[in-house]
Amino acid sequence: MTDPQIATQPTTQTTAPQNTTDVFIDFLCPFAWRGVELAAVLRAGGEAFTLRHFSLALFRARHEHGQPLNADTIQAAAAQAALDPERFAADLSDDTGLRATLRRDLQDAAEIGVFGTPTFVLPTGEAAYYRFENLTRDPAQARAWWDLYVTLLRDGAGVATVKRARNRPARRA
Repeated sequence: MTDPQIATQPTTQTTAPQNTTDVFIDFLCPFAWRGVELAAVLRAGGEAFTLRHFSLALFRARHEHGQPLNADTIQAAAAQAALDPERFAADLSDDTGLRATLRRDLQDAAEIGVFGTPTFVLPTGEAAYYRFENLTRDPAQARAWWDLYVTLLRDGAGVATVKRARNRPARRA
């Protein structure tokens, strides 16, 4: 079985194409990994997501297989994601370009008000941090969770925060 990839090449694009959900991530965050896995399942079903970096292979290396974020892990993830090795090496060695991309990503995140990952920015502009306690690769479950998220963001009730009581945590799968 081939793993679905969210993105296969790094991009300097700072906004998502029309009708595409933009995803802000942090490679160290397990909640972001679960969100990227959900996006991968949905993308396989036709949803459009934009990540600013190749990520699914790197997230899996870090969070599923417990590998450190070092040069060997990054190279192996790039190979698994089928990145062009010459372009990847050139992009990786372009310190000025990497810093400029990071600066744009941080500016975009600040403009939106991103404070946690994953933060999904819908094509219509709504955006929120979505903390995933559970991982799913099941298409029906992913669709149900995504539809709930989108409904909450677009609902006329204007729900701004949902946070579970400390003594009543989310059920873990």
